[in-house]
Amino acid sequence: FLAQEGIEDVRYIRDSNFLKILNSGSGNWEDGIEDNTDPITLNNTKFTRQVTVTKIDSNHLKIQCKISWKTKGHPYYFTAEDHLYNWINI
Repeated sequence: FLAQEGIEDVRYIRDSNFLKILNSGSGNWEDGIEDNTDPITLNNTKFTRQVTVTKIDSNHLKIQCKISWKTKGHPYYFTAEDHLYNWINI
């Protein structure tokens, strides 16, 4: 859930940009989508989330969200990945 939520945050920004473009006729579908390479701690929990955005081409972004934590001194992580497209231009 925590990893998917990070990806959905990026998807929400992309979809909001599409609405602006469709309503005004101008804009950039990538506005506000930034690579967050610094892990953030999630609401005073033992989990951290790191979202990485990789631009594949002008119409394609790869989004990776890594959740990491420690249990009994052992590090664990889980990574989810999704791809977002500029479907207005395709």
